[in-house]
Amino acid sequence: MAFKDELAAVIKAIVTRSASSADDYSDGTADFIEFANAFVDRVPDLAGPMAESASVGFRSVLADIITSSSKEDTKGASGTARDAMFRAVQVLLDIALESSERHKDYVDKMLPLMLIEDTLDLLTIEDTPRVFDYIEPRTDRLIQGLESGKGKGLIVLRFCNELLRRLSRAKNTAFCGRVLLFLTSAYPLTERSGVNLRGDFNVDNVTFYDEDEIPPDAMDVDGSSVKERSFYSIFWGLQRFFSNPLSLFQGDNWKTMAEGVERIVKEFSEKVETATATATSSDKKRKDRSDRDRRPTQLAVEISKEAFFPKYLTSRSLFDLQLRDSVFRRQILVQILIVFNFLLILVKKEEKPPSTTGSPQKSAAPANVNKSLTYPHNLTKEQEEWLASERSKIMKILEAIPPNGKNFQKSLTTVITHEKNWVNWKEESCPPFEKEAERLEIKKARLEQSLAVQVENMGSRELTMLARVGRNPPEVVKDSKRGMAAPSLLKFLEPLAEQLNPDGTPADGIEEEYLLSKDKIFNWRAYRMAMTSHFQLFKKLDSIDSAALLKYAKEEAEAAENRTQG
Repeated sequence: MAFKDELAAVIKAIVTRSASSADDYSDGTADFIEFANAFVDRVPDLAGPMAESASVGFRSVLADIITSSSKEDTKGASGTARDAMFRAVQVLLDIALESSERHKDYVDKMLPLMLIEDTLDLLTIEDTPRVFDYIEPRTDRLIQGLESGKGKGLIVLRFCNELLRRLSRAKNTAFCGRVLLFLTSAYPLTERSGVNLRGDFNVDNVTFYDEDEIPPDAMDVDGSSVKERSFYSIFWGLQRFFSNPLSLFQGDNWKTMAEGVERIVKEFSEKVETATATATSSDKKRKDRSDRDRRPTQLAVEISKEAFFPKYLTSRSLFDLQLRDSVFRRQILVQILIVFNFLLILVKKEEKPPSTTGSPQKSAAPANVNKSLTYPHNLTKEQEEWLASERSKIMKILEAIPPNGKNFQKSLTTVITHEKNWVNWKEESCPPFEKEAERLEIKKARLEQSLAVQVENMGSRELTMLARVGRNPPEVVKDSKRGMAAPSLLKFLEPLAEQLNPDGTPADGIEEEYLLSKDKIFNWRAYRMAMTSHFQLFKKLDSIDSAALLKYAKEEAEAAENRTQG
């Protein structure tokens, strides 16, 4: 017990010194490891439980730092004290992280994540984003060696789920997204715990609204017509089908949904036409204004603003204002398209006719079918055609809704296509994307006719021929029946002569760069032959040129022939 207290005191002193100075935390890490080495050398029996003792020491120091800061907050401490606390926590986490990487015998590899979990538990919701400011730049180091079913994987999943449970998805929407992004970077894409493998619907997402029935003889009240009040009930009543699309196949729910969607599409289409007509008249008025009165920068800023509401209010008094909001209409139409995308999965696939050849057909279905996503419902031909028709209308409305309607519609189409691929992958029970390389065992057959395996192969065709003729090469060379092994100089230069005209210029159709006289190997062979038979010609040559050698060799041959005839 005394050892653990001493270790905690040393860790606290190191953290306090490192946090108060501008030095790098690596100096604190070196001090901690140096102390651990000295203590183990002094008491060898503590080498085994050092990691457990270090975990207890780090966690106790962390709790002491945060609780001390909380007490100062109750006394009205300034924000500077709060920043100093976060600085100390960050230094403590960095020392633990680097120590776990440099000396795994003294610090457990899971200690940094355990400290992060403790920090999130001890801090308030308002302070937790600063913890993720620390986590995100060090994600690769923190999740190194993470396995989803044990060790680090369980700790990460535990503190992220607990944090998401504490956060409000309406008030802390952006921070919830940061937590989910961290989870996606920590776990592989094929991790089944995050893909809703069974295809469950969030039936707990209940939308409450004023469901008072309107009597047939009702009169207009408070300036709102009976038609508008009826549309309000139809509009928000569709939300129960959106949270559980399979309920559409119960009773008259499909008919109710179809009538509601058609009514929404009609109302939104009229809103778009009205907005387009208003925008056209406004454009004509703006043309008369000077360029100085226009504010393109401010307009671009307003268009670029993104609006997101996880849950809309359903008050009757707000309904008319909501319908005027283009972002609200766009979000409702996207919800309808998401439901349509799911319903189109239920289209009964046409079965291929039996083979006329009698041979059995191979099934195109995957080997591991996810039976949880096999629904007992199929759409009729009329329902399928209705979905396609309404989907086309909705896409046209989305394209016309400002701002950036065309770009939004194209992006949405891409997302829906990706969602179809995602669903198909889940239907196949989420097979891994990474496929192991197949190991092919190839047996090398002995090639009887290959020169490489012949016993008499001497490395070249000429030497192999000599070996086959006889085992005494000098006698073979002296054999008069073999004739000359090398041709005469003019015989060797005949291919070059065919490329040249009598005056030495290239013949028709032959470019100068492709002449044999430009080939270094050809020139070398020609000169080597000339050394034995035409050595006297070398005094006439100023450079290595087989074309000039050919010219002088021909002249010498013609002169010799004339002398013979004369």
